[in-house]
Amino acid sequence: MVSYVLESPNFVSKKATQRVSTADIVILCPVCKAMQTVTIIGDIIQPTRKFRQIGDRIYHDCSTNQPCRLYRIT
Repeated sequence: MVSYVLESPNFVSKKATQRVSTADIVILCPVCKAMQTVTIIGDIIQPTRKFRQIGDRIYHDCSTNQPCRLYRIT
């Protein structure tokens, strides 16, 4: 996992910084076995066409209600 510093635009005070972690993961649908590599910044996946995030779970658009499995790339 890679960490970097994200500068928040705060014009009232001096530059505020917040640590944000990024990771590349593989998402696997347990029903149709669709697989895709995506980037997670903080706790949010980057937008994709086939996967969506609801809360802390990620779902595939194959109309299943089972959350996907996540695998960290090392």
